[in-house]
Amino acid sequence: MIEPSEIESRPLLGDPHDPRIQLVERIVATPAFQKANRLQALLRYIVESSISGDPEQLSEFQIGQRVFDKGTDYSPLTDSSVRVQARQLRLKLHEYFDGPGRDEMLILEIPKGSYAPNFRPAKTPNFEIYQPGEPVANETAAAEIERSGGVLPWVIAGVFAALCGCLALALRADLRRQPALMWPLISVFDEGQTTRLILADSAYQVLSTATGKPEPLDDYLRTRRQDEDAIQPSATLEAKALHALRGGTFTSFADAVLVSAVAGAAAQNHALLDLKSAKDIDPRDLEQGNFIFVGSPSSNPWVSLYENKLNFRESSDSTHPSLNLFLNLHPKPNEPATYEGTDSKDEVREDYADFAIISGLSDHGTVMIIQGLRHEGTEAVGRLLSDPGCSDLLKNAFANFGYKTPPRHFEALLAIRAVAGIPHVTKIVALRVL
Repeated sequence: MIEPSEIESRPLLGDPHDPRIQLVERIVATPAFQKANRLQALLRYIVESSISGDPEQLSEFQIGQRVFDKGTDYSPLTDSSVRVQARQLRLKLHEYFDGPGRDEMLILEIPKGSYAPNFRPAKTPNFEIYQPGEPVANETAAAEIERSGGVLPWVIAGVFAALCGCLALALRADLRRQPALMWPLISVFDEGQTTRLILADSAYQVLSTATGKPEPLDDYLRTRRQDEDAIQPSATLEAKALHALRGGTFTSFADAVLVSAVAGAAAQNHALLDLKSAKDIDPRDLEQGNFIFVGSPSSNPWVSLYENKLNFRESSDSTHPSLNLFLNLHPKPNEPATYEGTDSKDEVREDYADFAIISGLSDHGTVMIIQGLRHEGTEAVGRLLSDPGCSDLLKNAFANFGYKTPPRHFEALLAIRAVAGIPHVTKIVALRVL
């Protein structure tokens, strides 16, 4: 932990001539930061970790332990104090650059969803880039250039070329500082290859719920082809509604949360992601490549092709058809045979989600499967993947379950506590190495 006395007594670690170091020293010297030791500690830590080229220290879990003295049982998913402090830090930085720092030539930002600081030039026409130790041109030098007459255009061209070179180097360095895709999300992304994210077919899920049993994959494919035909004008209203439901492409808010998490991480790291609906996939598409499937077989029938690789399998409760559950095919000691959520009519209820990384069909490529008993479970996995502490949380979970190193292929069962349809607490209750 960084003690307040240490904050006040030592300068920021790094080259004292570095403009970034100098900027942070000016920021923390202002009264607003002098009165906020925690924010000052957080700012110093993330800047020092970034400049030293140690982005692994910028996860929410590491920040919680190193800056805020969190214990070994600290979980970013149940303790939001680091995120709260980060939001306060962003507000204080905005106040600084709108007030005492409005004339700064360098701006410090902490993008939402990240703890990596971003330094960018202020948008001012008078901005120039100076290297540490480089003398600043004075009025006498400017007058000499002006008297040089015909040499001036060449000088301007040279300065412009040098400026472009500096900007290119700065941009390249900034790209190198961007956080890499973290495990386990990186497992389904290969350089130069496109990963396909297959969303659940919400209309299919509605029909499965109404009939009490999902269609087998063969029937789903056959029905899908039939729905491409035009409906007869003489068809009943019910038939027309069914045709529109089966032929349409619908998604849910939970899927949108998950897509936002995965697509945001992929875009930040220049990874290739192709978004598809379950309706748009053909069996030949699955022969090779990496995939992310959202939904269980009752909403995404393609997941049924991979069920033989999984330990936790979605099923329906025959005594309560509206309530789904996960079957534990091979229970370990002290594990239940089923994991059931509470009734969907409850405002506060328990839910479960299954999250797995497995090999593709015929062991070609890598597949991530995300299936929740309800939308809250799917949304919880999306929140987990977008959390900077996701990697540390999963690694700690494997350690708690007796695994020394995270495996390549695994399955994790998550318990979710949802309030009014919003997942608030996520806990890993079972793990399998596949």
